[in-house]
Amino acid sequence: MYIHEVNIETSSFCNAECSICPHKSMKRRQGFMEENLWRKILDDCSKTDVRNIHYHLNGEPLMNPQLPQIIRYGLSKNPNSNHGFFTNGALLGKRATEFFPNSLVDRIVISFDGGTKETYESHRVGLKFEETIQSINEFIKIRDKYHFIKPKIIVLMVLTKENQHTQEAFQNMWKNILKNGVDEVHLSYPMNWAGAVQVNEPDLPFGRPELCPYLYNFVFILHTGEAVKCCMDIEGKEVVGNAREQSVEEIFNGARYQELRKLYFNKKWDEMPMCSKCSFRK
Repeated sequence: MYIHEVNIETSSFCNAECSICPHKSMKRRQGFMEENLWRKILDDCSKTDVRNIHYHLNGEPLMNPQLPQIIRYGLSKNPNSNHGFFTNGALLGKRATEFFPNSLVDRIVISFDGGTKETYESHRVGLKFEETIQSINEFIKIRDKYHFIKPKIIVLMVLTKENQHTQEAFQNMWKNILKNGVDEVHLSYPMNWAGAVQVNEPDLPFGRPELCPYLYNFVFILHTGEAVKCCMDIEGKEVVGNAREQSVEEIFNGARYQELRKLYFNKKWDEMPMCSKCSFRK
């Protein structure tokens, strides 16, 4: 096995209350990751083969004032890894100038769940359709004005029964905004966050992997340093290690992680309550 991706929760705060996300009911303490911790994690990543480093987990990374500094340090320590983060995009334009030219990740994935104002705002509750489009546009204009080849912008729509009828409008809208040959438009399937959220799945086929990639190839680190087995563990219930005390590689190869992988492989769902409820598995 190899570490495909390390997800660092730079911020567990969020500026939206999305209908398809359990963050609005999250009970664990929210905060930004401390500098000494993110530096240690990024140092750890440089000592092993980490293919992707993402600066998000359960929260909006652009709410962290230090995000450009964190990315800049990550790039300097891990020049051979791919760097990126997921965001709702609402703050992207406002903070755009902070990232150029020395804090440029390889890709930014923007969750934008609707091809119309009505569907977008019913899914991304608290955000405004026109304002988010303008924010994303502002970032792209700065990147293209100075001929930067990155970051690639990927706009992602999570399909539900309520918004699936707007997917064509979504794709057409973004094809007119994004740079042809550089940026991308993607569609994705909704997750139920291990039973924490009730989602109405779209009337479309969706292939599920035999083995969960999150459990076998990822490391997820909360802003407090605890590593959890999966991005769906929004409350941090299943801790597999602690980045304050262990290296990223030690967490990935740790006894608890290994035990959980064996349980998953042998389909011992009664011993894995979160996995037993997860829509990614079913």
